[in-house]
Amino acid sequence: MKTKANYASWMIPIALAGLAIAYVMFFFLPMQRKIDQKREELAATQDVVDRSAYLAPALVATRRQLEQTLQYNATWEEHARDAAELSALKGRINVLAKAAGIVTTRFDQHQDERYNRIRETPLVMECSGSFAQICKFLHDLEGLAQTIWVDDLRMERVGENGENVKCEINLGVFADNSDDSDQVNRAG
Repeated sequence: MKTKANYASWMIPIALAGLAIAYVMFFFLPMQRKIDQKREELAATQDVVDRSAYLAPALVATRRQLEQTLQYNATWEEHARDAAELSALKGRINVLAKAAGIVTTRFDQHQDERYNRIRETPLVMECSGSFAQICKFLHDLEGLAQTIWVDDLRMERVGENGENVKCEINLGVFADNSDDSDQVNRAG
């Protein structure tokens, strides 16, 4: 009879241990994995929320920069000349050269380079005069409303005393190309 009592006394703890193992294996551990997964999702969401506080100033700065860019483009389009006005611009450049007191020895126009929204007309100008006269001409040239880039500027002294300067200037004159483009006028 002692064996039956011994056997019965072990059955309850073994059954309880089996239930505990089943609980851990089939309920506790799967739930723990789900909780860990939800914790990771929460941390990722919290990270996005934390970073969004820094996005508001960046968004404001980006909008301000966009507005400035659109304003610059609108201003440029207002002042951009048509390619047909190029001869008048060349005349104004010639008048500026004479007003500065320099002598133009060469004034050539090269083939246009077309881009999406603009076209560039390269001009090569050779002139001579004093250094001060060349500087005054360049200053007046920069004052024109037309967008002109000085791509290359070469000067060399001429004569025995070196007062006069021979100058070769490569200019890039930019004009609006919107007639040949399918883009819309974004300036208004």
